[in-house]
Amino acid sequence: MAPSVYAAHVVSTQRVIAKYNQCLRLARYASDFRGCWILPRALARIVQSAAPFISRIGRLQFTETDGTASQFHSSALQVCKLMAWIGEESGDQEAIALATSAALLPVNSQETDEFKWAVRTLDRIGDPDAKSHATELMERHIARWKGGALETDSYRGNAAQQLIENAAASLGIDPSDETNPIVHSLRIAARDNTPARVLKTCEHILSSMGGTGPTARRIEMLFGIQTAGSKIIHCALHKYHREAGDLDSAFTEFKSRYCDSCPDRSPRPADWKYSEAFQEQFNAKHLKFVADFNATGAGYRFTPSD
Repeated sequence: MAPSVYAAHVVSTQRVIAKYNQCLRLARYASDFRGCWILPRALARIVQSAAPFISRIGRLQFTETDGTASQFHSSALQVCKLMAWIGEESGDQEAIALATSAALLPVNSQETDEFKWAVRTLDRIGDPDAKSHATELMERHIARWKGGALETDSYRGNAAQQLIENAAASLGIDPSDETNPIVHSLRIAARDNTPARVLKTCEHILSSMGGTGPTARRIEMLFGIQTAGSKIIHCALHKYHREAGDLDSAFTEFKSRYCDSCPDRSPRPADWKYSEAFQEQFNAKHLKFVADFNATGAGYRFTPSD
């Protein structure tokens, strides 16, 4: 998903797996912790942050043979089961509801073990309000899996966008709240999940992350999504660049200033398709270019304000 979309954020699968395994070890320690009643929401963050990665590797061909995706799904479900158990032991009904919603984040089908477990677990929620909220979140998941359009959804028909909406809802964030900066930045993250619409305009164009403010960093912490910050459009041939708060704004300015009058413009073929394989090759090709640009201080950087 997002970390591999931009060349500046190529993250190896091995490093992600190692970090995830560290989180799982902490989860196992939590099961023996006497004060474990305080931990369900922290445990939920593990699943929420890992869900985009789990969802992505589930679409990669290599996982069909080595069982990586299956292992991740199983471990994430175990974390959710631990959350529900802690909720039952401590009388925290909201924790059980949170576990049922978190379990559905990495999947997109009612035929999965995660969905079947979540349905069974609803019956263990005794509080009517908590059960109603959990049921509503589950119905939202189902509607999105079926391609249904919900009134509070900002974007329709894109799995990555739906995943973000689900993650926000699981944290109690209303996706329709226009005044919430998290919602605004989540919309940018969803819309900029892929730079395909920009890359197709010219073979010399690439994009990278720019200024990353407090809200974008919070989204990265909560959801493991790195596309909420500003974007930089580059011309690898002429070394031009332009930055704006989102991909489309940056490209609109860049195109007007440089592309429209460029004699070296080279649009990609009409049948060109953006794919996982292209993404990996493209990132590797431009990794040094973006790294050198970042070294100037004008590229990926933390900023004190959004």
